[in-house]
Amino acid sequence: MNKLITLFVCILLSGCASNSQTLTSAWLKRDVKVRLPAVTLSHDINKQQLLTAKVGNKTGSLITLLEVKDGRVVLMGLSTMGIRLFEATYDGQTIQVEKYITLLDLPPANQVLADIMLSYWPVKAWQHLLPNDWQLLDKGNKRLLIDDNQQIISEITYKQSSGEREPITIKNNYFNYFISIQDMEE
Repeated sequence: MNKLITLFVCILLSGCASNSQTLTSAWLKRDVKVRLPAVTLSHDINKQQLLTAKVGNKTGSLITLLEVKDGRVVLMGLSTMGIRLFEATYDGQTIQVEKYITLLDLPPANQVLADIMLSYWPVKAWQHLLPNDWQLLDKGNKRLLIDDNQQIISEITYKQSSGEREPITIKNNYFNYFISIQDMEE
């Protein structure tokens, strides 16, 4: 079970190799970076979610606490047993990461924040930050991130819940991972 948790955290965390990060960008592809948008939403977000990731034939789960409020994003990761693993805070300028348990070979925390922000932030907040000829499109219950070669890089699926659109899956075709998101408050 610990190997599965470690694998999942490796997929989702970004920048946890040190306690403090000053990054504000994330990788869309190996040689394509994007700056994260400002923390300006018309509403606050406060979520407790179970994330299950699949990479190849391996699956792992992680509990996340997400709060978007007062111009900042706070993402806390817990093991499924409730052990605090990390906390990442983004204020629109810098990403600060505190890790509580050392795990090796973790991707940066800004990648996790990018997936979250791609899911929740409006398309218009992203469009001017994307590279030339890249698109972020909403089509029904899906959001597609399309590169300059018209390849779908990320596909986010939503459901309607209490009149709001909630992300339930994130599929990254380029980095080859799939994340399902279950709201623990339902």
